[in-house]
Amino acid sequence: MRIRLRSLKWIAAIALVLAAGWIAQVQLNWLGIVPGIAVKEVLIKGELHRIRREVPDVLVGRVMKGNFFTVDIGDVQSEFEKLPWVRSASIRRSWPDRLEVTLEEHVPLARWGSSGLVNDHGEIFNAEYEGDLPRFVGPAGSEKEMTGAFLLYQSELQKIGRRVAEIAMSARRAWSVKLDSGMVLALGRSDAQQRLERFVAVDKLIPELKDRRGYVDLRYPSGFAVKLLGQLKNKENVKATQ
Repeated sequence: MRIRLRSLKWIAAIALVLAAGWIAQVQLNWLGIVPGIAVKEVLIKGELHRIRREVPDVLVGRVMKGNFFTVDIGDVQSEFEKLPWVRSASIRRSWPDRLEVTLEEHVPLARWGSSGLVNDHGEIFNAEYEGDLPRFVGPAGSEKEMTGAFLLYQSELQKIGRRVAEIAMSARRAWSVKLDSGMVLALGRSDAQQRLERFVAVDKLIPELKDRRGYVDLRYPSGFAVKLLGQLKNKENVKATQ
């Protein structure tokens, strides 16, 4: 009786091993051989303005290896995010034979120095863009802070119909703003927002400032000094020094 039980146990164990091997083989066949689960469609989604849709299509054909189950989603995502205008990419499988690729484009907000661009999240990226953008000039790593300041300053200046052409932060963290008229506002290192608000409040009261190039020093406690273009010794390069 004991011998028979032992035999049955051995038979059961062997059956389990064989069954596991068979299941594994079926899974390998299913994942790697069955042609019915090849990826037949790659759907590119997202609000795309600067990325040509045929570029992602070519990219998918180049980097995608394997079938619906074995394609490396991380690799595909990484390749998409190398495209100059792609801020982020998200890839998902959609049964039975489709990959969905959702792309988020960079939205250019400003130029960074002489070559880079800054998006509306305060991130630097590199891409070709010929449109008119304000310029950020500041220390490395200050792009997010400069983006926040730019949005505040631009919102304030819109009240008087002015636009920021350039915003600069010196190594000593002194702020200056160049308007689209060419006028430079020196805001200094502290209370920059309040100083700009003071300029906006009196702008309409000083018609001589309208559409003039010059230098306005707002670093005084209760006022500001104005030098128009004809009064400036250095007409082109005026920077805040406080």
